[in-house]
Amino acid sequence: MNENKKLNKPLSFAPVIIPTLCRYDHLKKCVESLMKCTWAEETEVYIGLDYPLKESHWEGYKKIEQYLNSLKKTHLFKTLHVVIRSTNLGIGPNGNSENLRDIAFKNHDKLIFTEDDNIFSPSFLVFINEGLEKFRDDSSVFAINGYRHFYDVKFMNNNFYRQNVDFSAWGYGIWRDRYYKLKEASNSKYWRLKAINPLNWFRIYKNGWNRVLGFISLVYKTKVLFDNEKSVYIAINNMDVIMPKESMVRNLGWDGSGEHCKTVDKNLIVSHITQPIYTHTTFDYKGNGKEYYKENKKIYVNQSYGRISFKDLLKNIIQRF
Repeated sequence: MNENKKLNKPLSFAPVIIPTLCRYDHLKKCVESLMKCTWAEETEVYIGLDYPLKESHWEGYKKIEQYLNSLKKTHLFKTLHVVIRSTNLGIGPNGNSENLRDIAFKNHDKLIFTEDDNIFSPSFLVFINEGLEKFRDDSSVFAINGYRHFYDVKFMNNNFYRQNVDFSAWGYGIWRDRYYKLKEASNSKYWRLKAINPLNWFRIYKNGWNRVLGFISLVYKTKVLFDNEKSVYIAINNMDVIMPKESMVRNLGWDGSGEHCKTVDKNLIVSHITQPIYTHTTFDYKGNGKEYYKENKKIYVNQSYGRISFKDLLKNIIQRF
């Protein structure tokens, strides 16, 4: 790849939103890697610092507060918006992340979301922004995912692919209309209506028993992780996410600090926190993304580290309901 290739800049750039609370070291690495991305100087960044909920949050919170004050003078972004919360918003419909999205969407029709524990490829912003431009009018694409699972995905001459089994929130771009359409659907009434159609159950079944469990949980309004809800949503609505051949993101939250990345599988931990990421500063979309589509679907279902057996599904249903 020619690193000196002049990129065709999009007419507008998606802002990046980063919710944070007390993980100072992670946030610093996240922001520093983002500043090294191509087009960082064209990008607006919104950082929302939530208010501590417990005593253990304060040390990291104060470090982040000082860091953000200095970052206002040293950042390399087009604009840096820092939102300091006076009370703890937490997560959920009215949480820190959701409020940041609403703020960004007031002035932009697209955005890039990342948690504070991600490290980015130098071409992360190029991949996401070009993807948002390329698939803007393709309603079958839900989002552009910068993270790529390390499953044995097959490729031809393409350097990106489409799939509808696993949505990843670890650095993704999305359009305002698609996000708010999803938000309107995030209620038990919507999911119960979807459950009436047997075809939806078949679509979810093809994506694994873990997705069936997620669908049941959504219908009966029990807790479902953000990624899982979106994975069920795209499957039922015949939508895909776009992912790069080589991951543009490394998730450091697997070191145990991530809210939903706790596991006893040490090999899984190491695989994530040492995952190689794309090193080039430019990216050109090649192919149509549907190469080996059916084969890759099976690979995602069979190799998913979130997969469960039918027996596990029954156990979870008994425990939850």
